[in-house]
Amino acid sequence: HTQANMALSLTQRKNIRDAMKKSEETLAKIKEATGLDFQVEVDVPAILASIPADRKSSYADQIGDVIYEYYLSELGYGLEYFCKDPLNKDSVADLATARKIGFSVIPTRKEYEKLMPNTSSYCRTRLVDGVIVIEVNGENFCSNVSEARSGLEKTFAGDGPLTLSCRTNIAKNAEKVQELLEQFEQKTGAKFELEVDYAGLLNSIVSRRSEFQDSMGDFVVTYLDPLVRSFGRSCDADEMNKEALQELASTRKIKFFIFKDDKEYKKAASFGGSYGRARIVGGDLVIELNNTNLYANVDYIFEFDQTFSGV
Repeated sequence: HTQANMALSLTQRKNIRDAMKKSEETLAKIKEATGLDFQVEVDVPAILASIPADRKSSYADQIGDVIYEYYLSELGYGLEYFCKDPLNKDSVADLATARKIGFSVIPTRKEYEKLMPNTSSYCRTRLVDGVIVIEVNGENFCSNVSEARSGLEKTFAGDGPLTLSCRTNIAKNAEKVQELLEQFEQKTGAKFELEVDYAGLLNSIVSRRSEFQDSMGDFVVTYLDPLVRSFGRSCDADEMNKEALQELASTRKIKFFIFKDDKEYKKAASFGGSYGRARIVGGDLVIELNNTNLYANVDYIFEFDQTFSGV
């Protein structure tokens, strides 16, 4: 904790001291929830200076309680619930790199909303240089403090190619992927694994990236499912098809590749329609897609005979 300086009154300093002591329980709960040690660092005089006069008069002598008990405890409750999901917990560890909790008051609603639109009009959490900052609208200081526990999904969404929502979506589809791979093994007599660079796959999507940025798990299953069904039928229909697949898909890996445009897609192979295809590349069974026609005709693009003829 940062100690309040002597610009504060004796009453304020005592209140801060007592509130800091009480906050140790909250910090212990945060550590239990996140697996991380966090410190609280606040500049109390700066906070007081940012609170509008009509709000400051009511809370100046209880500023320690407001910061360390009211707002901090709500953040603690929020993190306890949020981190019950292992993916959320990982996101906190990845993004809250400073292992610190800060507190800031934005004096006016206009400034507050300009800094980060479409959030609670009372308070919110924001990541600033790896610090979890409880950010308060000064005009609503000490109102609806429970909002400090809300919106953590947005705070820890991340700004990389795989947002928290995307990682959650991938995890949600993991069971379905495993189910499809087991079905594929039953039909083909060979055990395959799915090898996908989700971030790389998302980055290879050109014009519709925003459409899929939170749903790459769904994206992969959308194509894996018809591949399994189509090739499964072919293996059921003719034992030689099964033997060909086992021989030629020698790595036992299913991969994805998205071509940047129609020209590159057609240049790579002459067969398959303009939507997508499955092709054997270096022993891998590769689902090749055309950026121009994503999510189109997915039930009809995988033809076993085309994939294995001439290989």
